[in-house]
Amino acid sequence: MDRLTTEERSALIWAGKLPKYQRERLDLFLALEQDKFQAGFKIVELWTKTAWVAKTATKLLLFVAGTLVALNQVMAYFGASGGKQ
Repeated sequence: MDRLTTEERSALIWAGKLPKYQRERLDLFLALEQDKFQAGFKIVELWTKTAWVAKTATKLLLFVAGTLVALNQVMAYFGASGGKQ
């Protein structure tokens, strides 16, 4: 423990507080070969980017749909009154 840096000590304490099944999964992940380890990170990065794009696209579609509904309501309001407002 004396040779560990503060960051390494904190990581070890954090890992020690994990439930048993999560520690076992972490051990399996850390035991992977370097190329498989890197591939795992690439998958996580890709999934994170994909999830961000999906959330952004959903919000954009909702914004566009809301704007079109609002414009439709404004046009219906002024169209129904004969445009003499």
